[in-house]
Amino acid sequence: MSKHKRPLNWIITEKECHEIINCKLNNSQYPRIIYKGMVMNISRAIWDQVYGPIPPRLYVLHSCDNKKCINPEHLFLGTQEDNMNDMIRKGRHRTRPANRCGENSGTAKLKNEDVLFIRKHYKLYNYNHSNKFQLALKFNVSKSCITQIVTHTRWKHI
Repeated sequence: MSKHKRPLNWIITEKECHEIINCKLNNSQYPRIIYKGMVMNISRAIWDQVYGPIPPRLYVLHSCDNKKCINPEHLFLGTQEDNMNDMIRKGRHRTRPANRCGENSGTAKLKNEDVLFIRKHYKLYNYNHSNKFQLALKFNVSKSCITQIVTHTRWKHI
């Protein structure tokens, strides 16, 4: 008795991508299927079906940058380094703008003036370790955060 297998359905986009529309996605939004008894990205299964086995340590990359594309003509093999270089060349890498550090980061508990206050008062009290604890309580941060501020490993831009 064989299991019922659902056929793959896709649409063809204006960029000639064959975009899969009936497949579960993983956390990175790549379509996944069960192929040869293993759960894998559908692009790997398509490559194996069309071109044969994928050599070890190689990835199936998309020239179209469409994660849901299963057009074999848009797939190519490459290393992790090739994948990272492709991402950088196409401007898909995340960079943090210079103005998104310190109090502008969105996750900061401190303001620039707080950091300056911490550094000044830590010096005033002759680098007293109990002062670190008091500063941490005052600003609702950890003692290690205070240490990183006064040693300039955090908030380096100030």
